[in-house]
Amino acid sequence: MPGPRSWGPAGDPVKRRPNSRRLGRHWLFCVLAGEIVAGKRLIIPFFLNQEGCVRRCIFCNQHIISGAKKTDARSGLAETVAAYLATAGSRPDRTVQIAFYGGSFTSLELSKQNEYLRCGQQFIAQGVVHSLRLSTRPDSLDQDGCRRLQAFGVRTVELGVQSLNDRVLAVCNRGHDAAVALAAVKLVKDQGFETGVQLMLGLPGQSRESFQETVEKTIAAGPDFVRLYPAVVLRHTPWELRLGDADYQPLSLAAAVEWCGWALKVFKPAGIPVVRMGLHPSDGLIAPGNIVAGPYHPAFGELVKSYLFREKVIDILGKLVLDRQSRLEKGRRISVSVGLHRADVSAFVGHQRANLPEYCRRLEGIDIGWHVDRRQHRGEFACVANEGRLVDHCSVFS
Repeated sequence: MPGPRSWGPAGDPVKRRPNSRRLGRHWLFCVLAGEIVAGKRLIIPFFLNQEGCVRRCIFCNQHIISGAKKTDARSGLAETVAAYLATAGSRPDRTVQIAFYGGSFTSLELSKQNEYLRCGQQFIAQGVVHSLRLSTRPDSLDQDGCRRLQAFGVRTVELGVQSLNDRVLAVCNRGHDAAVALAAVKLVKDQGFETGVQLMLGLPGQSRESFQETVEKTIAAGPDFVRLYPAVVLRHTPWELRLGDADYQPLSLAAAVEWCGWALKVFKPAGIPVVRMGLHPSDGLIAPGNIVAGPYHPAFGELVKSYLFREKVIDILGKLVLDRQSRLEKGRRISVSVGLHRADVSAFVGHQRANLPEYCRRLEGIDIGWHVDRRQHRGEFACVANEGRLVDHCSVFS
């Protein structure tokens, strides 16, 4: 095992991304972080740009979020799939899905739904794609619709639940209550789909308590995975017009990281993976002026993981090391090396190494280093001091 390193390089191995030159304008469609799950699944997103949406939610401007222009279903989808597969290549152990995102799919006219689904089905017939997935509103699904989707090869349905608090849903002009959303989750699960739930935090009218209530209700509903999106104020949305009102202030970035970190710690032991945290940085989203206010950060998920590592390491060392230090000769420093899974080194160090000065500031008198410990799983760490081993395994999610 390699010896401890004082602060070491921040880098765990850089995640490989598709070649942006070969993808051309499809690059931003194809790098949704978390969409390649452990190398076993490849998801090719195709954006519908608010197609099918029957209401204007207070926070929504999908034209900005996706950065995609409307295009012919057949030619546009074929071009997207071909560009992505040309870069990603084929692997016998990997499943490939086409995902229809950015609108409420099952609110589209039936003929338009079938047009998209038949285009996707052709790739399934060719053997280059295994199944389809889509996102939709909770109030636009019924049992017959689910069966029709299955016949076309849809295997994953993501529901834009956003909140399970009736007041928040009303303020956001969602057009349904929490009971409708929970019934939709149950329906999709009962029909045998892989079921995803998309939640937002920091919505107008939402408190920390109502967000936590939403998370707890989501866990009870038992989806297969969730996505967490901090709410930001986009240009040309009804929310932008209400920014002067106290109830319509977005979260700070620090608060959004904290809320999301709490949710991640709750979802993890419940066995519900969080596959995405934060909005994908599309061309439209990051264009100057499109984000008016709110906790946007292109590496939001990394900020959350770094926050969890920092707070847990400081908590553990504060309890174990400082107590021991009080019994030692006054003024004597203690050296501690934190053992990590290789992939967690960047989270321990922090985004742009921001955790390092925090360790120094909040753990005065302790010299902290790190080393790769092959006995640790992702999200775990051990602590070894010059006075002996302190902790064998500690989870940042506990």
